[in-house]
Amino acid sequence: MCPNAGNAEAAKVCYDHCISITFASDSPPPLYLCIECANEIHREHPNQMFFDILHPMQQVSMTCENKNCRASDKYAVSICFSTECASYNGNHPIRYCQQCHNIRHNNRRGGDHIVHTSLPQLWDMDAEVQTYMVESIVSLLKEAKHLNSDISKGSADIHSKASLLNVLTTEDPIPLEERQLLGRYGVWLLVGLCTPHEDTPAEILGRLLSMLFHWFDITSYTFDDQESTLERLKTEFVCGWLSDVCSSHFKVFVSCLLPHPPDYARVGGHWDTLISRTSHLKDGLNRLFSLVPYEIITSEIWDYVMPHWMEAMVNDVPEKEQHELKNLLSKILDPDMSPLGFDAKKLYYFVAVRFKKTSARVQEQALNWLQILTAQDIVIPLPQLFAMFNDGVRVMKGNSKDDKLTKTCKHEESGRRGSPVKDVDDTSPSPVREDSSGNTSGLSDDEAPTSRHVEFETDAELTLSCCILMLDVLLRQMELQEVEKHNGVHTSLSEDVSQLLKLMISASWVGSHSCASKNDCVFCESSVMWHQLALQLIEFLAPEHPVNPPDSHVEEQVGEEGGHGHKSPPESEKKPETKPDVVINMPIPEFHSVGVVLMHVPHVRPLCFYLAQSCPLFASQAAEYALGKKRTFVDTNFWTPH
Repeated sequence: MCPNAGNAEAAKVCYDHCISITFASDSPPPLYLCIECANEIHREHPNQMFFDILHPMQQVSMTCENKNCRASDKYAVSICFSTECASYNGNHPIRYCQQCHNIRHNNRRGGDHIVHTSLPQLWDMDAEVQTYMVESIVSLLKEAKHLNSDISKGSADIHSKASLLNVLTTEDPIPLEERQLLGRYGVWLLVGLCTPHEDTPAEILGRLLSMLFHWFDITSYTFDDQESTLERLKTEFVCGWLSDVCSSHFKVFVSCLLPHPPDYARVGGHWDTLISRTSHLKDGLNRLFSLVPYEIITSEIWDYVMPHWMEAMVNDVPEKEQHELKNLLSKILDPDMSPLGFDAKKLYYFVAVRFKKTSARVQEQALNWLQILTAQDIVIPLPQLFAMFNDGVRVMKGNSKDDKLTKTCKHEESGRRGSPVKDVDDTSPSPVREDSSGNTSGLSDDEAPTSRHVEFETDAELTLSCCILMLDVLLRQMELQEVEKHNGVHTSLSEDVSQLLKLMISASWVGSHSCASKNDCVFCESSVMWHQLALQLIEFLAPEHPVNPPDSHVEEQVGEEGGHGHKSPPESEKKPETKPDVVINMPIPEFHSVGVVLMHVPHVRPLCFYLAQSCPLFASQAAEYALGKKRTFVDTNFWTPH
């Protein structure tokens, strides 16, 4: 304030102590003066220098403070601290909108002004500042930490071993509650400054998306007082931003949700530690599952990413560790209580579509997925299974050998190029091949797992393998769903089984086969296995104690006319027949029943006779199979044991 004008606000300052002692003996230098006092002293002492004063900002205005502003969008974007611009605002820093900022500061004027502008969009920054901004967002999102009760076993072991080596600090100066909230600053920067456009680099956007998905996983379980803050932040800001990104950059979005994402998307969480392949997949599924309650995972995203996850489970997870994924898969794939909000048809559409107009190689891959799910006690509705298998067998039946070979080659070539969903002609799915493009590194330093896929020499062997897998999955699902046994052949389930077996019998693998070598024949072993599974399926449905049919009238006549036929005893020796109290009328099985189908279809012969003709090597063993000495899955090298 000016000492000579009462409450007048000072506008000038003089640093000469002589002037301060002369005109304001009660105030120490420097001397602050209003405009009138400064001009009066300057007339008496023209050699003295008076400097402008820049007052602090009393409040930060959200709109433009230029009194002559004519812009339609008056949202303030900059603050000018120069005296020239501050003089229009009572020597206070002034805030300008974008239009006024461009008028006041350009090549002709205002080039030397000290201006503080708001951060531009990430894509408009230069390369260096852009890198700093990306890493700042990533670092802020990484501040959120797992609660102690939610740290996985593998992560706990890593932390305990690192603490012994003094790699990690034992005490964190920031409480865990505050760390959970620090990530929101990164979310604000991400949502406010990182709205992507068409030319957005996939590497930058993918890194930010992957880190944001990790933040969703970390904050899925928070303290009670933080839950409302973080949940409101997710629903009001983040979910809308993710929906826009998914619409404009779908491929980048789903690539961050794959089990083998690109290298630039491997950030945060399990990607920052050395863990096993199974732990990588388990943490990745948790990250995917954390997005489900917010309706971020649509049916389109689900159909894209789930084939990759299922193939990763088949190839990367050892059989002894598959139980670790059971609880998580049960939560996601429950057809009745799934948080995805899909019905059973949409839930398993990514499997069903691989049985429609596809090659046997694609079907074999999908059947391996179904086996993994069945082994983890995941219930798949039987009507859906029959619909899938019927579609698949019809395709096998209709394909010729040349067509199958061509399609198989096309599918494999498309899979090598890394196409996850469509075939070369973009009409049917192709086999999923993880890490086939060569753009990603391995999950861990573990020994590469062996593939479950068996290489076959002929299409007939591959087709027969698919039929075996179908029957195996069907039998195990019926046991898992506790379907009642021996209900007879006149139920809807029996009709579905009968139709499926008839289609399999008429498929392309049924025909003449001869073994030239004395070595084990894969086709013969597979044929035995298929007949065993078909028999088990029939025994599952057929009555446990069927009624024996009466002797035919023709046999009685032949016995009487033959020389060695037994004569009927005299009437006196005949014992009176006792009539039962209850007469049981058994219906004669119709042609669509399972037992009659196998008897009337000419392609199906008794197992011994069939093997004796198709493979002489198994002629000596056919009697053993007929007497009930069945081979199990463990006895053959063709199949992986349950």
